[in-house]
Amino acid sequence: MEAPRAPRRPGRVGRRGQGAALAIGLGLLGGALPARAEDLFGPPDPRVVEALRKNGITGTEDLLWSLPLTPQVFPVRDSPDWIVLPGFSISLERAGEELFGGPLAPHRLRAILAMTGFLGVEIANYWIGRDLNAPDWELSWTWPSWEKKVVSGEGLSLDTNRFETNTVMHPFAGTVYYLAARGNDLGLAESFALSLLASTAWEYVAEFREKVSINDLIMTPAAGLAVGEPLDRLSRFFSAGSGVIPEMLGVLTSPFRALSDVVTERTAERAERLDELGLPTDTWHHFDLFVGAAAIPKNGELRSPETQIGVSFDLYDVPEFERPIAVERPVWPGDATRLSLQASLEQGDLARFDFHAQTSLGGYLWQDLEAGQDGLSGYNFSVGAATGFGYSMHDWDGWVDKLGAANLLGVTADLGLYESGLRLRVGASAFADFSAVSSAAIAQYIRERGSQGIRSILADRQYYFALGGTFGPGASLGYRGVELGADVQAQVFESIEGLDRYQSQVTREVDLHDYRLAHRAWLAYTLPGNRLKVTWLTLEQRHRSGSVDTVRSARSETRLLGGLSLLF
Repeated sequence: MEAPRAPRRPGRVGRRGQGAALAIGLGLLGGALPARAEDLFGPPDPRVVEALRKNGITGTEDLLWSLPLTPQVFPVRDSPDWIVLPGFSISLERAGEELFGGPLAPHRLRAILAMTGFLGVEIANYWIGRDLNAPDWELSWTWPSWEKKVVSGEGLSLDTNRFETNTVMHPFAGTVYYLAARGNDLGLAESFALSLLASTAWEYVAEFREKVSINDLIMTPAAGLAVGEPLDRLSRFFSAGSGVIPEMLGVLTSPFRALSDVVTERTAERAERLDELGLPTDTWHHFDLFVGAAAIPKNGELRSPETQIGVSFDLYDVPEFERPIAVERPVWPGDATRLSLQASLEQGDLARFDFHAQTSLGGYLWQDLEAGQDGLSGYNFSVGAATGFGYSMHDWDGWVDKLGAANLLGVTADLGLYESGLRLRVGASAFADFSAVSSAAIAQYIRERGSQGIRSILADRQYYFALGGTFGPGASLGYRGVELGADVQAQVFESIEGLDRYQSQVTREVDLHDYRLAHRAWLAYTLPGNRLKVTWLTLEQRHRSGSVDTVRSARSETRLLGGLSLLF
């Protein structure tokens, strides 16, 4: 082991520290101020020191303070001195999972460089396709343009881009921003803040010749958090496992985290307990790989069967959950995540596609479970806040219904009762949404009344931006391997008016509403060993309706589904 260096005099920083401060300050933050942490903040909190000691870390030179909306304090390796940089932070970085639940030493500079590099690629692609973007160029790098964007608000609007640009490409960019920060050990809140900052920089600076897209400012960082956090948690989960497949999955779910490990020569810590597949068992998880077929009755006959494939990942990073123990404890932001994807193929064509991600923003768990001869007995109950993002498409015999929804903020609750082999789970959720949604009635409205004077996005794309909500109760009852369940999902959308990209040309400001209702019931059996589940029967019904002014349209569909699930 290398011998420790002699301490330098107070108030001085070594050349390495000065160089780092100068480079970061001039390149990113406009200056750096060397100082000692104790001089600025006093001695560290004894609780923090104790948490660090439990994790094998001693000496304040290894600490990292990151206080809300104050200068950030970075350690200088092998030195008792510190570099203080002007900047921002959302929350105190937690040193030790039991006290702070986050990384000890985030690599902010590396995260910002990664995000800047991705922004550079996007900007290059934007200017390569300048002919496609030029029709939206009506502003410039002048004060009148900036006054519209910053002061009066005239330079802000809901854009008229392609549906997938707004609901796939921008959420993808937000996910990359978020993973670049999270993969370099920044906390959840700070990663979201940086993705929001990157999105804002794109809208105001990279696209300075265009109006600022309100929908992109919302969708990009919201989807980044909702999708990026489950991917990062999955990366950490797989990296804690053993074997080629878990390691590959750890890299695929968050390449930035894998790259950070290579750069820092850090080896992921293995979980103490692994299953026969090399996956950690100390983190509650439920992974489902599904293959099946669906039959759709129509006019007394069955349409050609659909082939359905899907995968879902549920992680609940609370060690006590569903273990024989009594506990009352907080659930930290990001500790509960879900990621699911389903696709249906009809005669080789994509008939349906559903993607959804959800991330907890904090909550609380009450649990009192005991181990008995027939299994667990007792209860657990959790409640908390959450956010999510979803994209879906559904081909209704020629009309393609699309939805991109940011579940901005919601409440979830889940109750589990266990007794003598019986398992009853009841859950519910409610979210406030910002969405891009296909209008179910706009085609009929245009046929009847024409498109002159309506919003450009309706006339050209037949979708609109909406505020609304998603509501979803569900329940399941299981005994040994048998499970019976049902759930419902209802979604409502109401159009946002007065913010069209070409609002000055709108002479007919029509009011739009859309509704989605899906409910299903299923019966399933899991074979001994808990690896293969047979879904005997799933009955699913979907109802879709909408209105434009007084014009209304509605559709319904029933599906019978059966298949096999591999459980991990």
